[in-house]
This record gives sequence, C-alpha cells and structure tokens, in this order.
Amino acid sequence: MPLRSVDLELRGAARSWDASCEEACELARGLFSTLIGATPDDIAVVPSTAYGIATACKLTPLSPGRQVVLMANEHPSNVMGWLQSCAPHGAEPLFVPKPPSGEWTSELIAALSERVAVVCFAPTHWLDGTFIDSAAVAAQARRFGARVVIDGTQSIGALPFDIAAVLPDFLVASGYKWLLGPAGLSYLYVNPQYHSGAPFENSWGNRVPASGCAQWSGLDLIYPGAYARGARRFDAAGIAKSLLPRLAIPGLRQIHQWTPAFVQERLRRRNTTLAAALPPHLVCKPSPRHGYTHILGIDLGGNDSAPIVESLEQRGVLASSRGNKLRVSSHLWNTAEDIELLHDALRIALQPWRHLPSPGE
Repeated sequence: MPLRSVDLELRGAARSWDASCEEACELARGLFSTLIGATPDDIAVVPSTAYGIATACKLTPLSPGRQVVLMANEHPSNVMGWLQSCAPHGAEPLFVPKPPSGEWTSELIAALSERVAVVCFAPTHWLDGTFIDSAAVAAQARRFGARVVIDGTQSIGALPFDIAAVLPDFLVASGYKWLLGPAGLSYLYVNPQYHSGAPFENSWGNRVPASGCAQWSGLDLIYPGAYARGARRFDAAGIAKSLLPRLAIPGLRQIHQWTPAFVQERLRRRNTTLAAALPPHLVCKPSPRHGYTHILGIDLGGNDSAPIVESLEQRGVLASSRGNKLRVSSHLWNTAEDIELLHDALRIALQPWRHLPSPGE
C-alpha cells in the first residue's frame, strides 16, 4: 500500500540525499502531468494550493467593474487570493451558492457574463463532494473571454480529469490529499500561453541552469538571467532539493496503477450505498447528473457537526467537521469491516438528528 511504500522511500532518501532529489522532482512532475493529460513542461512544483492560486492571481489582470466568480463556502486557499487581488483593482468577487437541486454546474454557468474576468472553482466542492462539470463551465467561460482557474485538491487522483477536454488556464492540486503524497508539495498546471509570465519568486531553481549550483566567473558570482523551460519558471524555491518529491512518487504510481476512474467508481458506489442507508434529509444533495462522488456530505441544518465528529471518534471513525456539515471520505484501503463500522457509527451518532425537519419545512 502507498503508506508503506512512502515509509520505505523516506528511509532510503534519508541515506542518499543528493542530486537524485532533482531527478525525483522531474519524475513526480511527469507522473502528475500524465495523470491529467498534460506534459511535464506544463507543470510547476509549488508548496500549496494557496501558492498556486497566488501565481494565477499574479498572472491575471483585473480592472474596475470586472468580476471573479467563486463557489460559496469553498476552501480559503482558492478564495482568499482572489479577494486580495480584487480589492486594489476595483474588481468584484461574486459568490455562487449551491442550489437546492444540487446542480451547481448550471448555477456557475448562469453566473458567467461579459463582466467576468475569472471563474475559479473545484470539480468537487470541498464541503460535500458535489460534482461540477468542469468542461461545461470552462467552455462557457471561454465564450465570454474569462479565464478558468481550477482547484483540483479535492478531486485529482479520485476523479478523472482531462486537460484537453477542459482547457483551463491554471489548475492546482495539493499532493497530500487524493494524490497520496506529503504535505508541502503541490502541482500547478500552467497553460502554455502563460509560460512567458513573471513567476511568483526568483531563485536558482527556476533559472537556467536549474541545477541550484552557483556559477562563477573568476571571483564574481554570475546571476542567471534565463528562466527554466516551460512552467518550471513557476517552481517554488527549494522543493526540487527536498525529499518531498521522492515521497510523492509512490503515491502517484499507486494512483496510476488504480486509475482515477477506478477510484471514482468504487468510492462513488460506496457512498451511494451509505447515503441510501441514512435519512434523506441529512444527506447533502448531490449533482442530479452525476450523483455522489468520492466525498459524502451530511447536513445537520443549523446544528454544529463537531459533537458528531467526537461521537464517531469514540467508535474509531474519523470524519471532518465543516461547520454544520460532516464530511465522510473513505478510500480503497478501507476494508469491508471499516465500512461496516462506519455505517454503525453513523447510525448511532446521527440518531438525535434523524427527525430534523427537511430544509424548507
């Protein structure tokens, strides 16, 4: 399993930290690019989703009266950068709420207009895993000349994604989620039309030669002027010299072996079964076109989900509290016994909320 292989990689890496780290970085870059149908030249290695969004913000001009379309209650990492960018340029953030039907795709498309400069969204929402048709939203955005920025942290690795079908301007995904890698390493896809843009930071690592070795002319240090090839100019300093890419490789290889389509099919079927066993008014409405995904949301109305999280932990089940929502996300390594425990623990923990009125009652 990935966790064991990462442990072995860490032990080996600790004994052989050298230029092989840079080779590992290129391998991780290539594995991620293949996963989404891009090329290694289109991928920058960055420390976080927030860093990737900051790069997209830096490369995206805003002006008074323009709008940035965002999904309501999305993760701060893909929202706060845009809020900061909008303010000094007189642009307006426009938050699109989840509709009662669960059809978020249509709501995002309806929010697009000639005023929109950027639409930033996720293929599955952070809170409850609601599916969004990335290709449909991106296609409509292009009709209005708006840029498309995608946060794939909650989906890449567990949901198929094809760059050629979506054609985003930027896509970022943190490696520690469904990519089964370590925290501190993320991947930023940059559409080739922006490869000449100014990076967020400058270092030896994103210049030529990108070896991290000092170049000298006699006693004088030479500061390289040319950037590294493609999206490598957007690499964050230090990552290529760290152990993080080596630790990311086993997880990326595991996903390639499983395939995101297989992961999605298995987890989607599992969550559909779980949702059917719960009171309908407690289950977050999925997309009517796609159904459930690899993340299942439980909605407690006006109630805090933290007590339920504590109840589940007492029974050996870990889940995430997101305000009034409970987020459940198992994976392929969970056994049948794990899933049975989850069902039983949820049934007991949710007992006090089983007779909540449905929304709107």
